[in-house]
Amino acid sequence: MERLVRRSSKSEGGSDTHHLTPCLSERTLNRRFRELTHEPPQAFITRRRVEHARTLLETTAQPIKAIARATGYEDESSFSKAFRKLTLLSPQAYRAQRAMRAA
Repeated sequence: MERLVRRSSKSEGGSDTHHLTPCLSERTLNRRFRELTHEPPQAFITRRRVEHARTLLETTAQPIKAIARATGYEDESSFSKAFRKLTLLSPQAYRAQRAMRAA
């Protein structure tokens, strides 16, 4: 699964998974993926990327733009939108909240 996440970060928005397993149809691959992870491939990938971003926000002082790129997003706006959708906070607010808890 980790390889899929890393490979998919190069093609952020699409469902370009057909090149990963040429022996399976995209529909079969998606079905099997859901059976293993209990979520669609893109949701899994987004969740893992946001989890990684949360770790970076908590443990580094990297700018948000650098974290966005490190987690596979082309721009800060797309990253912030995905991050907010899963955490209900902007990356900046998440970092500030964590900093206040740590103090």
